[in-house]
Amino acid sequence: DIKDFLNGTGGMLVIGGWIQWVINGLTDYSGITWNGPQASNSYRPTTNIEPHQTTTGINTLYYTYRSFSIETAGAATGVVYDDVDATIQGAASTYNYGKVFAVNSQDDFGWALYNSDNLQYSRNVVSWLLTPPDSNDLAVTNMSVLKYSIPGDPLNITATIMNNGMNPQTNIVVNFTVNGTVLVSTPIANIASLEQVNVNFPWTPTAEEDDNIEVTETLVYGETNTFDNGRSRVIRAYYPTAYLLIDQAHSNSMNGYENFIQDQIDRKYWVNYTSSPLNASILANHSVLVSIGPQSGYSAAELVDIKGFLNGTGGMLVIGGGNQGALNGLTDYSGITWNGPRASNSYISTTNIEPHQTTVGINTVYYTSHSFSIKTAGAATDVVYDDADVTIQGAASTYNYGKVFAVNARYDFNNNYLFQQDNLQYSRNIVS
Repeated sequence: DIKDFLNGTGGMLVIGGWIQWVINGLTDYSGITWNGPQASNSYRPTTNIEPHQTTTGINTLYYTYRSFSIETAGAATGVVYDDVDATIQGAASTYNYGKVFAVNSQDDFGWALYNSDNLQYSRNVVSWLLTPPDSNDLAVTNMSVLKYSIPGDPLNITATIMNNGMNPQTNIVVNFTVNGTVLVSTPIANIASLEQVNVNFPWTPTAEEDDNIEVTETLVYGETNTFDNGRSRVIRAYYPTAYLLIDQAHSNSMNGYENFIQDQIDRKYWVNYTSSPLNASILANHSVLVSIGPQSGYSAAELVDIKGFLNGTGGMLVIGGGNQGALNGLTDYSGITWNGPRASNSYISTTNIEPHQTTVGINTVYYTSHSFSIKTAGAATDVVYDDADVTIQGAASTYNYGKVFAVNARYDFNNNYLFQQDNLQYSRNIVS
């Protein structure tokens, strides 16, 4: 009955909450899905807003607690994103001639209604849902491309052109523009009502620079909604000076470390991810392995290849949290062990810092929640301590010609705390 309602040009506003399968049932057929785990950042403003009828006159939105992460496909398009990790906060879609809008955070239109431009945003959303589809309305609903690349490496940009109008359209031209110059114009003979067409643009960046790429489609006769006739992205092209490998096979806790990752890119380090068990082939050609809060243990074969990687002058950053056995397996052979019970103090600053290459220019470090206490032996050395109870918050070690660094508290370098005290410089020193 809800689908029949939408078929008859009805509209539906869905605001996120707690029961994932319920809200997925409401929206997944429209291309909007709600996925776990929850997005990492909450209770903050964003200016990462796409042109759309629902965002007219909107400069800043304040979003609240997010139980899930929204993803879009098909006719659905992201409208509002988190400034930090670019997760979708608002998404619009159509289902036949009806409209669907999803707001990720439960209280955006509740107690936060009068924060930032939330009130006008809510009005725009409802007005858009109330408005019947236009006769003529094309849109660029999605643009898929990597955010960074190496000069000389070919990229493929895919854009989705959607006919949201009630009339079929013919002789559409889609333009691909780089830094203000149209490089390719691709014709589309016809698009039926509610049909979408993907258009691909191969392109190769040639220099180290930030390139502004844009995909636009020409206006059709009688079209009045022009807000969504184009999409743009900035792609950073650079020659990497080092390669980092993020281990996601043993932990999914990279949510919330987007600023840390972006900072590595800004420093011309290349960041790769792996969801496969580690082996010598995967580790090859990387400079640093990063493991954040591993939830599952590393196999004997994996540990052999990790030690081999360190023997060859590789480095490894291990951030606490997760499974104690997994942490100890990763670092105990280097003299760093993770022990219980947890350290007693959390979310405070410390100035109890030892001279070390990782602490150059560091006066104060802010540490967060730590599940265990670090101990050192052999080649391992204490670098940062808790001011209150002198538990170790950071430890450095060597294993043959490789280096290992352990950060006790799981969130010291995540989006919420990376910019506290000297944590950003501390993280840079460690990776360097």
